[in-house]
Amino acid sequence: MGIGSRRRRGQAAAFVGVMALLLLCFNTIGVEWQVLRVPQTSAPTPALSGPAIIGVVAAVGSLRNEAADLHNNTTTPVPLYESVAIVTFVPDGHVKFIDQAQHMLWSSWQFAIGQVPRQLRGRTDLLVFAHRNVVARLPPSCVRLGDPSLLPQSSPPSHDRCYVVEHTPSADAYWHRYSFMFSLSFLAEPAFQPLLMSYDRLLRTDTDVVITPAFLTFRPRQFVVGRGGYMVEEYTKSRIQELAIDLHMTHQGLYNVGSTWFGNTSTVLSMVPKMLEVAKFILDSPKYNVDQGFPRWHIGVTSMYAGELVVNHFIPKDNVWVNSKSLDINCNSIEKTINVYHSHCWPGDQYPGYFNKWAFERGEYTAQRFPRDNLDLAVINDYFMAMALYGK
Repeated sequence: MGIGSRRRRGQAAAFVGVMALLLLCFNTIGVEWQVLRVPQTSAPTPALSGPAIIGVVAAVGSLRNEAADLHNNTTTPVPLYESVAIVTFVPDGHVKFIDQAQHMLWSSWQFAIGQVPRQLRGRTDLLVFAHRNVVARLPPSCVRLGDPSLLPQSSPPSHDRCYVVEHTPSADAYWHRYSFMFSLSFLAEPAFQPLLMSYDRLLRTDTDVVITPAFLTFRPRQFVVGRGGYMVEEYTKSRIQELAIDLHMTHQGLYNVGSTWFGNTSTVLSMVPKMLEVAKFILDSPKYNVDQGFPRWHIGVTSMYAGELVVNHFIPKDNVWVNSKSLDINCNSIEKTINVYHSHCWPGDQYPGYFNKWAFERGEYTAQRFPRDNLDLAVINDYFMAMALYGK
């Protein structure tokens, strides 16, 4: 057989494959959610039911969202099959963080991977770094990695998996004075670099979040950060600009950079050490370690100031997307789930309605109050409630 003939046959096969995928997509357009029976993944999908069980978002949501993103110059055609690790840290001493990791982040990840066929997306693993005292209390289906430099050989690369990696900060670690930084400092540990670098992209997130099926096909061109809520006064903006000057760093005018980062793995990992350095400078500085109250200048959000400065310094402004519409969306939102990739519980009881993580911690949300058949997973606040109450 000639080379030209083989090429024509290959092109024809590729065309048939593309048309089959398009047919799947077009058959779902106009149907906001469609149940699709997909092969069982490595662990069972949470048993959820209701009026709007989420189906294949890769076919519907991804097409819609990418069309919108392209219009806003936020997404260009990039491989959908890049591997992604969702990374988080669970500290010791607070049951609430264990509950969040299991009933919010893990349950939503477990649900999402069962909704989008693997042939439409890349692998999305969940890496939970945890203090040794909480490792045993995390989901038993998650593989415990004794040696984080070696992934289990029995794990096919095509399978989405959850891994638990023990990380216990030393008793004399600097960040005990500002413990939130432990949720980031593990990313700077040399022992974890081989594991982390085995993925194309990282989503750095807190535990009080859910991801949606739409996230599994979200591959933006830009480095994406969520929306922060700490920068509301001009004084604060001028002060962080002054901080940048004192540190000989660049601030490009991007404010309210959220704590959730999604981007190229090497970019994320190169930024974390500098972020730790900036946070330490703030805490040790007689000039900047003076709390003036929130939101003017608050030491309690040092990590946010440091993160904002580092993102501005490392990445050209045009390559950063401060995504206020589909990342870090408040968990009480009534946004359509299909238009959201990641929802985050903002602190406080001042937000109306549900979901509210403080109410969840107080035990105010029960199956009696929120029967799962009454929850509409097509809306974020109901989706969040379903993950928290029924995604086990």
